[in-house]
Amino acid sequence: MNITDNIIDKSWKNKLSESAIDYLNHRKVLEAPFLKDKLFTCFDKKQNEYILIPWKINGNEAYYQINDFQRHNIGGPKYLFPKNKTKLLYGLDNIDLSWPYIIVVEGVYDSLFVKNCVCSGGKHLSNIQLNLIKERYPKHQIVMSYDNDKAGLMAMAKTIKLNPTEFKFFKWFDINTKEKDINDFVLANDNVNIFSDKNVLENMIVTAIEMKLFLIQKNMWS
Repeated sequence: MNITDNIIDKSWKNKLSESAIDYLNHRKVLEAPFLKDKLFTCFDKKQNEYILIPWKINGNEAYYQINDFQRHNIGGPKYLFPKNKTKLLYGLDNIDLSWPYIIVVEGVYDSLFVKNCVCSGGKHLSNIQLNLIKERYPKHQIVMSYDNDKAGLMAMAKTIKLNPTEFKFFKWFDINTKEKDINDFVLANDNVNIFSDKNVLENMIVTAIEMKLFLIQKNMWS
């Protein structure tokens, strides 16, 4: 079986429930400018409700993420991924070829508000994920972005140390930004299109050296 083959059973996919829609509306996800693929409600064996997010590659639902938006798994992760399956990328089919950047973020919902954005599903871009981008979009510059918190900033520092010349960075925050992630920033500014304009985005794309200087300023470089 190819890693990009379909893995989602049609029986898992149900029309979004009212509670799921309320949650997504609260996060302004359904207004996001780069939401291209449908979201669904799914259920576990106990009929607990979740949001099912298919990850498409070459039109195939090759991976997925489950949002435990009602927090059935108290104390557990808010987002669940399939076991024993290579983690792929969300949004890889939705790249605008005319803009030479691909921005990589941690979270699916964050990615829906940023032009040419894909989600890695964590604070690490695996070699498989990196190769998926390079093989399909060899002329694009990969731009890394992590959350604006200690873990995210430390992940950026690690990426710079391991790959000092390969990536640029999406610095959507400044020294005074309090919001943890892009979705929070969108909500705080009440503007779903704040990261839609490529000219605005290009002013937020910085080199590894520029990002390093910012991390030093934030006391996140050692």
